[in-house]
Amino acid sequence: MKDVLIIVNNLMKLSSAFAFPALRDVSTPGIGLVSGETGYGKTKAVAWLSNQVNGVFVKALATDTPTTMLNKILTKLGYSTKVNRISVLIESVIEHLELTKRPLFIG
Repeated sequence: MKDVLIIVNNLMKLSSAFAFPALRDVSTPGIGLVSGETGYGKTKAVAWLSNQVNGVFVKALATDTPTTMLNKILTKLGYSTKVNRISVLIESVIEHLELTKRPLFIG
């Protein structure tokens, strides 16, 4: 069986919701949350949106530590570091996201 993603109203709403934080004042942080029951395709929809806008999509696992999650993000951005200090990793992620202007999606 092949996975097929069909553009439906919920994907269109997700796309519209993604555009909303871009309209905010630059001093206001932009963050969105997609929530709902298990099995309704939230992760697939967010992965689809990430592909549409050249975002950075990282899948979160229950076993991830802050260090492993930050390293996953840096890897997706095409960077790596041998430093495992959380403060350094956070600054590095912020710096690279600002440089690339790519949105971050966590599924």
